[in-house]
Amino acid sequence: MSSSPIQKVALAGASGLLGTPMLHALLDAGFTVTVLTRHSSTATFPSSVAKVVHVNYEKLEDLTQALQGQDALVSTLTTFSISTQELLIDAAIAAGVKRFLPSEFGSDVSIPALRAMPMYKDKIEIDEYLRSRCAEQGVHMTWTAVYCSCFLDWGIDNKFYLNLQEKKCTLYDGGDFPTATSPTDWVGEAVVGVLRHADETANREVRVSGIDISQREILSIAQEVTGGAEGWTVTEASAQSTYDKSMEVFEKNPSNVWGWVMGMLVQGIFGKGFTRDFGGKTDNELLGLRRVKKEQVREYLERAVRTGKASKTF
Repeated sequence: MSSSPIQKVALAGASGLLGTPMLHALLDAGFTVTVLTRHSSTATFPSSVAKVVHVNYEKLEDLTQALQGQDALVSTLTTFSISTQELLIDAAIAAGVKRFLPSEFGSDVSIPALRAMPMYKDKIEIDEYLRSRCAEQGVHMTWTAVYCSCFLDWGIDNKFYLNLQEKKCTLYDGGDFPTATSPTDWVGEAVVGVLRHADETANREVRVSGIDISQREILSIAQEVTGGAEGWTVTEASAQSTYDKSMEVFEKNPSNVWGWVMGMLVQGIFGKGFTRDFGGKTDNELLGLRRVKKEQVREYLERAVRTGKASKTF
């Protein structure tokens, strides 16, 4: 890859859960950002965005034209849309984009046992397609897959770690071991780090963690911000048995996504031999990332109690 710095960045999915904080992180870091958005979208974006391009994600020519002159493309689109992601990859190569960051954000899908889970099937297909295309002769685009484990704010809002409103918590496998978790706005900083260290992050997986914290520690902070442990119902469960039950639901009715996806995520994040804390090895230092402090975890929980939503508002 050329050592020329990345400056012009296209962002696909800039109005979503991860896309919104990602956009602000890129803008705050001084990148020249072009937003790709669907023709049907009514989303608005900051005036500091260089250009907003309405595209048809099903047309290669449309995407290729939109990506002309871009140094990098960051995708925060849903990973359930394989055809859209593959077209984005093809368009980026055709347009001469130097770096592609797919919607890898989340669990470490390089773990063989995790790759076998149905919920990661689409993500893995996109991952393999991207790597094979970048390896083709004459293709000069590189890739970086960012693994950040569970989004902290999403995990609070969607009752993954605990249920603040009903004061309920299920501790998996005891809940005493540290797991990596990253707020969505912090993940944006990680992507900035990748783009600023383009040579060091080319054609490789990058593992980052905002904070390594146990589920029991999150529960303790949640109890503090809700007035104490009184009134809380705390139970324990096995990550493996939770996964087994989710597989039963999946096999009976794959379309009932919310009936099985959480159980698989539980195993992927908390299960022994799965993501957990990446074995204590991350690329935080390489990317110059600040660590999230426990006091900031408290702030996300307090915001969720106060407003009903842990995620920051931009």
